[in-house]
Amino acid sequence: MKSISAQQLIDQVQDGTLRDRLDAVYVYSPLCGTCALGETMLTIALEALPQCRIYRMNINDAAKAAILLQITSVPCLIIWDRQDTSAPAQYIYAMQSVTYLYEQLSRGRG
Repeated sequence: MKSISAQQLIDQVQDGTLRDRLDAVYVYSPLCGTCALGETMLTIALEALPQCRIYRMNINDAAKAAILLQITSVPCLIIWDRQDTSAPAQYIYAMQSVTYLYEQLSRGRG
């Protein structure tokens, strides 16, 4: 997973280029153990989804994006609809399992 800055994400949401650049953003805090575990599960799920484009964003550097995207806690996986990127389609706050993450990320990918 590559990192994305809050400003890059906000710019892509506002200018409509998000659909061409990413499918989801994993929002985390570096000192959060649950976030580290969630990222590990997500990394494993992504092994089976090489076409899925996911970025990671440190919430500590993203106050404006957190407000704009209405992120209420971390970890948070924000998934955008491939057809309509004007607003996130889904927020996942509980990284339940690798299988669950795989199913959510592969939904609607055709």
